[in-house]
Amino acid sequence: MGQWLSERFSQPFVIENRPGAGTNIGAEVVVKSPPDGYTLLLVAAANAINVTLYDKLNFNFIKDVVPVARITDTPLVMEVNPALPTRTISEFIAYAKGNPSKVNMASAGNGTVQHVAGELFNISTGIELRHVPYRGSPQALTDLLGGQVQIMFDTVPS
Repeated sequence: MGQWLSERFSQPFVIENRPGAGTNIGAEVVVKSPPDGYTLLLVAAANAINVTLYDKLNFNFIKDVVPVARITDTPLVMEVNPALPTRTISEFIAYAKGNPSKVNMASAGNGTVQHVAGELFNISTGIELRHVPYRGSPQALTDLLGGQVQIMFDTVPS
């Protein structure tokens, strides 16, 4: 994205990753930067989720950030370990209802878009998936493939 922007606007764009606290560290740096039009924030679903998860952010995401452009859509997919005796979503829901709290759902961590998607699936289907948070999608996906967890909602890039 930085190279594309640099070519498009004929000036350098510097990408500075500020990971941590579920995107809150990077967002705070941008919000507290001078409003000179030279600092941009790549917003993800986590930024919107964090507004509901954190009581005391050092900024007001809704008021302090102004959208400039939408550059991507990242759909989520439901991934199920193939050892489960289900092949459709309806079969999976029936299986989960017949085995309450026995189906483990991996996520990339508490409050992530993967976690929220799984909880929304629980609410909308009336099932109880047991949440197992990981420190990121790669570790969660590894355990999904290994059978330690049975389901994961994840972004297509992961």
